[in-house]
Amino acid sequence: MDSKKSSLLRSLIVFVLAMSAVFQTGLLWLDENSGHNFFYYLFNSSLSTNDSSLPREAIRPENITVGTGDDVFNVVYNIDTLINAGTPFIVSAVDSSEPQFQEDFYWENCLREKCAIYEFATEIPFREYFAGIGAGTRNIPNFMESFNFIAILPLENGGNGPAVYFINTNDSSLGKAAVYTSQASSDMSNTIDSFLSSRNIQFISTNQSGFNIFSNNMFVPQFPRDFKYTKINKTPSIDQERMSLMDNQYFESVTEQYFDRYSSKTISSEPSGICTISDTSTVVKYYPYGVIEYFNYSAQDMADEVQSLSSAYYVCMEFLEKDTAITTPYYLSGTRVTGDGFVFDFDYYVNNTPVFISGGLIDTAGVEHAIEVVVDSGGVKKYKKYAFNFSLNNSSSGNISVDFLEAINSAMAVKGAGEYKIDDIKLGYYVSGSDSECGLSWFVDIEQSRTVINAETGDMMIR
Repeated sequence: MDSKKSSLLRSLIVFVLAMSAVFQTGLLWLDENSGHNFFYYLFNSSLSTNDSSLPREAIRPENITVGTGDDVFNVVYNIDTLINAGTPFIVSAVDSSEPQFQEDFYWENCLREKCAIYEFATEIPFREYFAGIGAGTRNIPNFMESFNFIAILPLENGGNGPAVYFINTNDSSLGKAAVYTSQASSDMSNTIDSFLSSRNIQFISTNQSGFNIFSNNMFVPQFPRDFKYTKINKTPSIDQERMSLMDNQYFESVTEQYFDRYSSKTISSEPSGICTISDTSTVVKYYPYGVIEYFNYSAQDMADEVQSLSSAYYVCMEFLEKDTAITTPYYLSGTRVTGDGFVFDFDYYVNNTPVFISGGLIDTAGVEHAIEVVVDSGGVKKYKKYAFNFSLNNSSSGNISVDFLEAINSAMAVKGAGEYKIDDIKLGYYVSGSDSECGLSWFVDIEQSRTVINAETGDMMIR
């Protein structure tokens, strides 16, 4: 009898191991991810698994647009003050009211009132966001899973508020919304006013203005022709001359934040100018075109650590706050999931204006954003940054002579014949690899391709 049980047990073990090998092989072939075993995928089939035991941080919006209902807006990247005023308002609304479903969402319902519009770079699951801001989860809507905009209406306004709209513009042609009601907030209202009184460029809503060439509502800047603006300077955060002279002591000092304090390190360099410093678990590379790249192999040892979007974002921000070499403010410009884990993209902004890396620099440096952080299994696995800081150059200015419609016409001409929609348009500083001074350009996205137009001359720039 014992022999039969033992035989049956051995057969079962062989079967499980065989199935795990088949499953693992399939995952490696399909997912190109060799860092996790079968049991990881069996119990953690989604990287967005929820674990309330981990510290969390709410995903921040890319920017917040504020308006008072007068058809004029201000797009804000320095959003801390607005977040601090808006979060209690959102938590109160979510915890005190049942969500109402708007199957067809119309922007006009929000934009004609005093409002703050949060724009996110990706769709955010309700459960993740509520956990991040400290809201309860009992009122999560059952008719929507995620959103990419939040609209806060802080005042009584004839039936539409006070309220919080969680909007998903990707689900249908009009979009849909979950609406929570709340109490009026003078704090949020006054905060909105403070950002409108200080604006020097006005923004309009493409939806309110009746433009039908945009795939969704966008806020675009307007200003008088030949509007004068201040240019910015680009300054390396690492002394490139000392690096070119193989100053090992200097290299170790500017990378010490990435290592344990007393770890033994090895430094090497290549004829190409690439310098490497490493210990038993971490490798940091410096590239001569001004890029720092970090790899942490010990993160792979925490494969059992389950992470969610908000807990991964918490790990990301904890890591970035320790990088004291970054003195330029930055915003979250993208979030995605890859075989390596959660990827968080950040870009700089100066004087409430985004800073974009040029196509030529993307090809040379291999960076599409100023900062890229990969979080896996509760730790930062990879980190890459364009190691420069940016600041206003008050002694250098330019004049904007190209408005957004002229920029769109130029981009459409590049795209060629066809009926296209504008996916995005922004005015931002254009950063090339060689120039120490940066001016403004228009960045126009049409069907996953970007055209860059110099805002002063109308010339096409290298993507």
